[in-house]
Amino acid sequence: MNLYTAILIALNSLPIYKEDLGNLEAKRAQLVDHSLAIHSSVRELAPLWPGSPEELAAVTVTIGYAESGYSLRVQRDECFAWECDGGRARGTYQMHVDAVQGRDPTIWIALPGLDVGSVELSADQVVRAVIRARRQCGSLERAGKDWVPITFHAYARSTCVGTFKGLSDRVSTYQRVLGKILQARGYHGSNPNEVLEVSMVR
Repeated sequence: MNLYTAILIALNSLPIYKEDLGNLEAKRAQLVDHSLAIHSSVRELAPLWPGSPEELAAVTVTIGYAESGYSLRVQRDECFAWECDGGRARGTYQMHVDAVQGRDPTIWIALPGLDVGSVELSADQVVRAVIRARRQCGSLERAGKDWVPITFHAYARSTCVGTFKGLSDRVSTYQRVLGKILQARGYHGSNPNEVLEVSMVR
């Protein structure tokens, strides 16, 4: 199965944000758009990532779920006062201006929205940020530390060491999402190198 379809299966396996339950048609369309955008960005930027495309896709899907629950309202930038870090975070992935490429405020302003262009821009920016986060903490990974919680921490806090509320939940969600993606891609073994072999199929 191709990576796009595997990402869509993983997204559909996550609980739907409660406010979106009454608008399932828009929800289905939203998740298709996110799957296409994540797939496109992962395929383009995978050469910069030290792991498999499946892992990069799983991290990206997990961040969207952890940050906004893929809420249609948050994606439209219709945040309540206690959400979106008081207006400092925007879009599905709740990115701050200093997390986007070049810290460009014009990119940051354009992140929210249900239109395909905004979804594609958001996916591009979060995938780039995830790659930077993992590479930023490469010395710890080379020293034998688990790159998964380190990367999530670097994405959320810009530092490699420490913890925050919800970090363990992100790691657990990542493991479930990656499992869904790998299962859909036909990976059932215990050899981690097979992940890379599967990624070369499509």
